[in-house]
Formats: sequence, C-alpha cells, structure tokens
Amino acid sequence: MSDAPRPRRLLVLACSATKRPDPGRIAARQRYDGPLWRTLRATDPDDRLARVAFLSARFGFRDARTAIEDYDAKLTERLAERMIAGGVTTRCPMPPPRALPDTFGVHAGAEIASITRHQTEPIEDVALVGGQLYLRVMRELLKGFRDMGAIQPEASIAEINGPIGRMRQDLRRWLLDGAGTAEAYTATTEQGRYEAIEEQRVCQPSPRRARVGPGASLPCAARRRPASPSAPPSIALSRRCANAAQSPKTTWPPFTI
Repeated sequence: MSDAPRPRRLLVLACSATKRPDPGRIAARQRYDGPLWRTLRATDPDDRLARVAFLSARFGFRDARTAIEDYDAKLTERLAERMIAGGVTTRCPMPPPRALPDTFGVHAGAEIASITRHQTEPIEDVALVGGQLYLRVMRELLKGFRDMGAIQPEASIAEINGPIGRMRQDLRRWLLDGAGTAEAYTATTEQGRYEAIEEQRVCQPSPRRARVGPGASLPCAARRRPASPSAPPSIALSRRCANAAQSPKTTWPPFTI
C-alpha cells in the first residue's frame, strides 16, 4: 500500500460474510472477500483513492487497515440499537461480563480521530455502503463524527445500497470520481468503450428477424439477391424447375467396342 497522502474522502463499507480463511490476523481490507471488497481492491489496489473504514458486528467502526482474525458474527437489530445508543463511544468488541467497559475494545471516536489525524484533516466527501441496517448505524456515527470535527459540516454524503451489481458499479464510480488521475481517466474510457460495444451489439438487428420492406436497412449477412429480379425467390425457383422439366433431354450415342 502507498504511503502517499490520501484525499480527504471516507469510504465506510459494511463487513462481508465471505472472508479469506488465512490464519492469524490480516488487514480487514484483505480479510473481507465479498463482491464489494473485491471491487474496492480492483479499483484502488494501492489504497490511495479514499480512506477506508468498515462497520462490523464484532469490531464496530474500524480503519480497514486494522488487522483482524477470521470470525463469524451477524449484525442484529438489538446490536445495531446498542451501537446507535452508544454513538462514537461504543466499544467493540463487546467486553466480557466481568471486564470494565473502559478497559476493553476500541470506540469509533478513537478510530475516526486516527483516520483524520486527530481532526487536522477533516473529511470532505463520504460514501456509506451496505445494507439498510448497516446504513442506519453509519448515519448515526456520522453525526457524532461531525460533532467531533472529523467530518466537515458541508461534506458530501453518498449512500450506496440496492442490487449488488449496481452497488459495485456505484462504488467503482465513486472511487474514480475523486481520483483525478490518468489511471482513472483510462479506466472510465475503457468502460465507456465496453458499454458502446455492448450497446452496438444489442441494437444490431438480427438477420433472422430483420424486416424486408421499402427503405429497410439490413446487415450484410441478411442481404440476399433474389434469383429473378422480377419475381420473389419462391416464384423464381418454381419457374426454374418448370423450365428444367420442359427442356429436351440430351441423348448420347450407344457405346461400342
């Protein structure tokens, strides 16, 4: 990953049920292996187009560079309400029963302070990506981040939710919109070429279904010259057969030795 300064853009991604089974701890950016995370890694392999965080049922709000182990946890309505009630001070993972709340886990306020270098680099553009339950929690956390000064009051907020295919397209577009690099221009250009080719392929009339009539334009494969200029092909074929039947047969002399 690049150490170059990243733009003041924050991407908050919901965790994914699909995870890489690597042993030990690896960065969350690499651990999560769902479709959206794959799109992130493919679009921004050097981790320089945005500052990325994730929201997890186990770890709460964290920087995506945080090393985490493989786990299995689901965000429930009850847990989401707990996160919303606690706001930026909610510590995750949840402390065991006998542990003191202020000595266990990490709270979202500490994470956003680290991401923005203690509010010296407040975020100007935000994208929230995930299901509706995750978005509810993200919206409430954003309010607390604004109060802390980590998010600028006039910051642009985008929410990405819907069918997974459309979410992947919107995520990629959001990442590239703020890139301002030659690589981003090349990627969008290539995508435009692909879409143009697909549109041309879909709109190209099929030879089997093409209409034949005055002013009709057909693909080359569908153009056929009738056997007779003055008659349809079926009539011309019938006339050729009739003429062949009426023509005199050729008689060969007998073969002699």
